[in-house]
Amino acid sequence: MREAHLTPQVALVSKRSSAGPSGLSRYAQNLDRALEAEGVVVTLEASPHVPLSNLLRKTGYDIGAFLADYPLWAPHNGRANLYHLASQNLATLLTWRRLDKPVIVTVHDIIPYVLRNDPKLNNYRHVIDRLFDHWALRGVARADAVIADSEATKRDLMHHLGLQESHISVVPLGVNTERFRPVPVPDSFRPRYILGSGYRYILYVGSEAQHKNMAALLEAFALVRERYSDVKLLKVGAPQFLSQRQQLLALIGRLDLEGSVAFFDTLADEDLPLFYNSASVFASPSLYEGFGLTALEAMACGTPVVCFDAASLPEVVGDAGILATAGDHRALAEGILALLGDGDRCQRLMQAGVHRAQTFTWQRTAHQTIAVYQTLTSSDD
Repeated sequence: MREAHLTPQVALVSKRSSAGPSGLSRYAQNLDRALEAEGVVVTLEASPHVPLSNLLRKTGYDIGAFLADYPLWAPHNGRANLYHLASQNLATLLTWRRLDKPVIVTVHDIIPYVLRNDPKLNNYRHVIDRLFDHWALRGVARADAVIADSEATKRDLMHHLGLQESHISVVPLGVNTERFRPVPVPDSFRPRYILGSGYRYILYVGSEAQHKNMAALLEAFALVRERYSDVKLLKVGAPQFLSQRQQLLALIGRLDLEGSVAFFDTLADEDLPLFYNSASVFASPSLYEGFGLTALEAMACGTPVVCFDAASLPEVVGDAGILATAGDHRALAEGILALLGDGDRCQRLMQAGVHRAQTFTWQRTAHQTIAVYQTLTSSDD
């Protein structure tokens, strides 16, 4: 008897979104392309559309968007010999039933659950959020195999959910180095976003969720401004809740940073690499990251990175950036100042970042994902 591997035919299920591409949808699309390049038959499925009744609309809660994140039923794909759920939220599909084929779930992070009892960092805004996230994580535990983006996420799954180490495979994400790479910034870019000449820019890309800890970056930036008056802070990404934006605007006022911080909630997709290439430093003050893709994108563009040594960020950045003591905004400021004041060190980290980013390929992600598929599609002859 020998073990043979059947050709994986995968139903890759991703979140349905009408608001344009998100980080999770990009994961599914990039993985889809990389798997097909390796000869895997993939059908990219969207989480089911939820027709809303007038009664549900009157609740004031966006049930349709919510159930796209946490679906309760799945599209049936009779040709597939396994299902791959592209994010942990989709594991609500496994809460009360099993699908008719083996199921793999990719877990990007379980941050809301980890922080659920921290009043300062709790991401749940409604009892429904807490309930469905609990159901999703129950579904993760029922999956036939789990893929984690990072060792940090794997540790969280083992510690907080009690999953066995043998049940989890760590498969890092990739970065598209054709899109994210060092490029000259056209003269038309800065005027388009009203970025003045004669300034150096510190860039942050992400939401304003509490665990992203942007308040610490503002406090660090205030210290940087005491040394250098030619720097500005750019923040790219919409807030999850308007209250978070209001808190940051109030802090900007208290720190006397009006006019030195610019927010860009939306931008053309092709302009994100230009923001990275325009920045002198990319800073991530996050305390919890499932992977830290924005830091990887910055390194791929040749932008030196300063971040906290928290969660998965050290795995991504390695020695190609500056790791500051987590939660210490003065250490974060010192890292930024070190790059702004030391051209040679800055250049070394720019080169090291590009080199390190090139090792995070979607081809590698596909190869490691296929290895997980094969554990579920083997048969004895």
